[in-house]
Amino acid sequence: VDGWPIGKIKWTNAIRYMNYYHVFGFLWYNALFMAFSQFVLASACGIWYFSDKDQGAHKPIRTSIYRAFRFHFGSLAFGSFIIAVKSVSYTHLRAHETPEHLVCRLLLEKK
Repeated sequence: VDGWPIGKIKWTNAIRYMNYYHVFGFLWYNALFMAFSQFVLASACGIWYFSDKDQGAHKPIRTSIYRAFRFHFGSLAFGSFIIAVKSVSYTHLRAHETPEHLVCRLLLEKK
C-alpha cells in the first residue's frame, strides 16, 4: 500500500527458513523456561518439605536454581526440544487444516 512506512517482504526461501528457525527457537525457549521454572518450584518445595523442622530450609530457591543449572539443565533442554518439535508439527498441521488462522498460515505456507 502506498504511503505506509513499511515495505513489502519478498518471501524467498532463505527468509522463509529463517522465519521457521525463529518460530522454532521461540517455542523451544518458551518450553525451556516453563520446564526450568517448574523444576525450581518443585525442587524448592522438596527442600522445604524435607528440611529440619527446627532450622527450616536454608535458601531453597537459590539451591534449586543451582541444581537446575548444575545437574539437570541437559534433561530440561532435551525435554523442551521434544515439546518444541511437537508444537511445530502441531501448528503446521493446524495451519493447513483451518483457514481462520491467518498468521499461522502465513508463517508456514509454501508459495
